[in-house]
Amino acid sequence: MAKISNNSSGANWSGERTVLPYQSCGYCGTGHHADCRGELGYYDRLWVCGCECNADWVPIAVIVNNETKEDNEKRLEKALQEKQSTYKSTRTSEESLGNQGLDSEGRQGSLDS
Repeated sequence: MAKISNNSSGANWSGERTVLPYQSCGYCGTGHHADCRGELGYYDRLWVCGCECNADWVPIAVIVNNETKEDNEKRLEKALQEKQSTYKSTRTSEESLGNQGLDSEGRQGSLDS
């Protein structure tokens, strides 16, 4: 049986990552946009979700420095929390308008009887 390397997780890698956009992450692909991480880094690559819920995402973990890894993780966690609160408040506003019979711009929509 082959040994599993301790370096396989990419935890010891440091340097600058190449940002690679992709269509959508697994969460967005299944409609769970609130769980979207925005980006996923592994060694020298950083994949950024291209879903519309992530349109204003600015890549955070482009440069990895093992001395400040905890700081990088804290920044990513803070950005995720801000993104989720923004997404939830936007979603709540749209649902509220829909419940009042209004479209996304607040105009009276046609209601089916």
